[in-house]
Amino acid sequence: MKQTIKEFIQEHQDAELHLMTPGGYIDMLAKEADLLLNGEDVAAHFGVRGTDYMISAEEVLKQEIYSVNQDEQNARFYIITEMPEKEVQAESFDCTMGGIQL
Repeated sequence: MKQTIKEFIQEHQDAELHLMTPGGYIDMLAKEADLLLNGEDVAAHFGVRGTDYMISAEEVLKQEIYSVNQDEQNARFYIITEMPEKEVQAESFDCTMGGIQL
């Protein structure tokens, strides 16, 4: 099983995090990550100015780390996340083509 964002934050409490998630980008200072652990929603964006929106703590904390890189100069991490595999498999995809159920 991959490490979750919740587990990562608990292990790196003083870190600055830059996440690329399935739902958008999230940039957090350590104090914001602490608020996330306490159930506070966090601001996310689509990489374009003016596209900010709030994403739930529950959704972010359960995401799994796909890739992580650290800035050697300080406690700054760049993380790519993905939804837990069990959730992706549980989703059903209904497809129709020309009115025919596939």
